[in-house]
Amino acid sequence: MKDLRKKLRIFFYSIEATGHLNATIGIAQALQNRGHEVLFFISPNTAPSVAKFNIPIYELKSSIPPEEDAKNTAKMIAEVFIKSGGISGKPSIEKLFMWTDLSENSILRKIQNCCYEFNDQIEAEIIKNKPDCFILDQLFYQPFLGKHNIPWIPILSTGPHFIYAGPNHPPPLSGYTMEEHDKFDAFNKILEESTSAYRDCQDELNKQFDYV
Repeated sequence: MKDLRKKLRIFFYSIEATGHLNATIGIAQALQNRGHEVLFFISPNTAPSVAKFNIPIYELKSSIPPEEDAKNTAKMIAEVFIKSGGISGKPSIEKLFMWTDLSENSILRKIQNCCYEFNDQIEAEIIKNKPDCFILDQLFYQPFLGKHNIPWIPILSTGPHFIYAGPNHPPPLSGYTMEEHDKFDAFNKILEESTSAYRDCQDELNKQFDYV
């Protein structure tokens, strides 16, 4: 039986948005306090947000032009949310449309581009240092996860919404109450369109790195 008290090497990779970073930083701190070795993959402009908690970091190299790379990624993502209506007073069904958008500057493409950019760099570090576990707070699953015999744990913060999805619950992300049942079908239709857009992006990512 494996001794669960042994010191483990655990890698982290998160969407560089405030809520996702808060979640992964908190878990990394808890594991570090228990004596485990952690390493956090992060882009240079967001690295100080993690390093200030004395968490070891691996700065990922980016091809983004310097004038763009100097911006804080979390703020850039927030700007996309505001521009797309995701942070606004709009009804939840209108906010959902941002997740069906596959145009060049959409939120899905921006997150997908980070996965393209960083996949090989993280994989190289995995091969070199062989972690015991990889904790991922990402919208997309990196193709390298399927190529190495390493346990990995997804902790995407929207997960619970989808775990409890069903005909007897309001649609995930809707914010509806059970008294608004007449709105469920219309919302679920757009939700399926967003799921389809997500799947298209994930398939593209997998094919790019020969993981199909």
